[in-house]
Amino acid sequence: MSAELLSNEEKSALIAIIKGQACDQDRYLRQVESCGVLKREDTGVGFYYTLMVNGIAYTNEELTLSCVGAILNCEPRDIGFVLYIRAGHLSLLEGFTYVGQMPKDWAERIVQFTTVPEIPNPPCL
Repeated sequence: MSAELLSNEEKSALIAIIKGQACDQDRYLRQVESCGVLKREDTGVGFYYTLMVNGIAYTNEELTLSCVGAILNCEPRDIGFVLYIRAGHLSLLEGFTYVGQMPKDWAERIVQFTTVPEIPNPPCL
């Protein structure tokens, strides 16, 4: 199975989550560079990306990281993320909106990453 490359914005989302919470940041940050998307699922209000690291998809869940979100330059303007780490490797990235539909181009609309409790409610830019 081959994986699609992550966009720079998708990589930035992973990095923000890891830097915000992971204990072993260096290990997981190195994995981002060899990480790809095996499967993309759109739920309408979010997404699930099944990740592969170094060509391997992992299935034993060990760690769940959340509390990182992003402010978008559109409606809905706030989204959240959950990163699942299985068998010590990046496994699944979940994204979701707090209100409304997830824009298909969410990654290009990111204004900034922030911790979820700090997300303000600014007007659209």
